[in-house]
Amino acid sequence: MEFRVGDPVVAPGCGVGRIDGIETMDMGDAEVELFRIAFGDDGTKMWVPTNQVAAKGLRPIMDPSRVADIWHTIDNQELPDQRATWNRRYRRYNDMMMSNHPKALAEVLGELLSLTKEKKLSFGEKRLLDKVRTLLVGELAAASNVDKSQVEAEIDARFEKAAEEAA
Repeated sequence: MEFRVGDPVVAPGCGVGRIDGIETMDMGDAEVELFRIAFGDDGTKMWVPTNQVAAKGLRPIMDPSRVADIWHTIDNQELPDQRATWNRRYRRYNDMMMSNHPKALAEVLGELLSLTKEKKLSFGEKRLLDKVRTLLVGELAAASNVDKSQVEAEIDARFEKAAEEAA
């Protein structure tokens, strides 16, 4: 996939950003061309060599036709294996989030949503929820061409309903 300045991209563990420039960096014996990617309003930036885009996991925003499938995955995810320790689940969740696949992010969010129906989330589960929520909200908003607040409200409504079912 060819990326150009101005293109939105998704980076593993970082979420949706925009290529805002191409820079050349002198590495001693060679010069390397880098994409400068800006994330969010906080000024966070990332540099990725233009010849390593695929290896670094950069990809375009998901096709809008996949958004409904992502919501379906979130809503229909089952409880995680209760025999697995939190450490194992946490590692699995992190691996899924770093895979940079929207469906994997939806599965993590869906499992946490299912878990909310059974019990209050622990501190670690809440931190994980915040991270996966941020990653997924950005991409769903970009793919749906809506404001992030709309996607956040939709996710919040699902969690509020799950909490009510648990009570």
